[in-house]
Formats: sequence, C-alpha cells, structure tokens
Amino acid sequence: MNRPGNIRTLFLFSLGAGIAFCSNFLTDYRNLGETANTVVTPTFSPEAGTFTSAQSISISSTTTGASIFYTIDGTTPAHDNGSATATTILYSGAVNVSSNTTIQAMAYKSGMTDSAIASATYRVNISSAAAPVISLSTGLYSGTKTVTMSSTTGGATILYTNDGSNPTHSNGSPTGTTSTFSTALLLNT
Repeated sequence: MNRPGNIRTLFLFSLGAGIAFCSNFLTDYRNLGETANTVVTPTFSPEAGTFTSAQSISISSTTTGASIFYTIDGTTPAHDNGSATATTILYSGAVNVSSNTTIQAMAYKSGMTDSAIASATYRVNISSAAAPVISLSTGLYSGTKTVTMSSTTGGATILYTNDGSNPTHSNGSPTGTTSTFSTALLLNT
C-alpha cells in the first residue's frame, strides 16, 4: 500500500516589527492512504432497535460498486474473493426480520481493503393473537352442525385441523394437515 509518510510543515508567525516566531509541526498522514483505500462500513436502515412489527432491513455502503456480505446466525461475515462463504449471504435486497435478530455485515470491493464489520440488533416484540373462539363446544353431537371461529385480535389468521393434531405453520402458511379458516364449517356426525 502506498503511504505518503511523514510531512513536516514550517509555520512562520509575525508578532510585530522585525520579530518572527517559528514553529515546527509534525503531521502524520500515514492513515490517509489506508482510509482512502478502505471500503466504507455498511449502515442499516432502519437503525437497530425494538419494534412491534416485522421489519425490512436495508444494508448499504457509500463505496460505489461494493458488495455487502452479511450473517444472521452470530458468525462473522466473510467472503472468498468476492463470493459468499458457507455461513455468509451476499446482500441482494432487504432482509426481513420478524424475530429478535442480530445482523452483521461487511463490504468488499476488489482492490480495496474490506470494511469494518457493522452490527445491528433488532428486537421484534409481536404480541400473540388471542385464542380463537369456537362456536360449538366440545361434546358428542348427531346430525350436521355448523362451526364458526373468530378471534378478538384484529387481522389474525385462524389455523385449524380436524384430525386431532395441533395446527402447524411456516410464516403463517399452513403446513401438514393444517387449514386456514375462512368460512363456516359443516360437520357431519
């Protein structure tokens, strides 16, 4: 790396008729070359904090043409000559955060020193939905019965099964034998 080295600057100050004051100052510019050749550390938007809903996190560096690598598993981001490693993700768009997550990111550009590692912790406190209210209580019935379900939590999605298993989901989408309730169910006994 090219380092300009030390530069001495001589300053002369006039204090009056025929009197001069001379001062020698040593200025060290060694870090100037390093800073100019280092990729700018990534920033996060929104900034780290506590939220009551899921967030889409943008990561950016002001170094034109820099690639950003990040992790969400607690490992330090790394790259292999500009390619993501096994635990590192190449940033290509907003990172969706719906639970407590720490994002660590670094920026890379060929021919420059990698940026410092930036870290941001997001705490997401999403309150749980109220248990659904089922119009038909547990019991033995004969004939056809209509069952409705509702929730006092606005916007809640009700998931159910009719095989005795617990409802399961992946990010709100039903999995396995789970269904999403949308209209009254007719039970034939």
